[in-house]
Amino acid sequence: MNANVMTNEPDKAQMDGIASGLTSLHLQFSTADEVVPGLDAAVQSLIRDANRNRTCGILITRNSPGDYIATLDPSVPFGETMTRIVG
Repeated sequence: MNANVMTNEPDKAQMDGIASGLTSLHLQFSTADEVVPGLDAAVQSLIRDANRNRTCGILITRNSPGDYIATLDPSVPFGETMTRIVG
């Protein structure tokens, strides 16, 4: 997998109450074959941090083909993963 991964700092107001740790990953993929394994790895990383606080689920946002953000999001119920397509 050749995904470029960049962590983002959480928005303090949106992420209020989440234990410190990994809250967001920006992922960029160069081929379609990299997307599913890359997103699976990102979700697994975020699950560990979601389990600490148990108040947020995981939101996967597709900004454009090959450009995704995986984040802990308080609008997603704990234990769930939702997907949003922007572009």
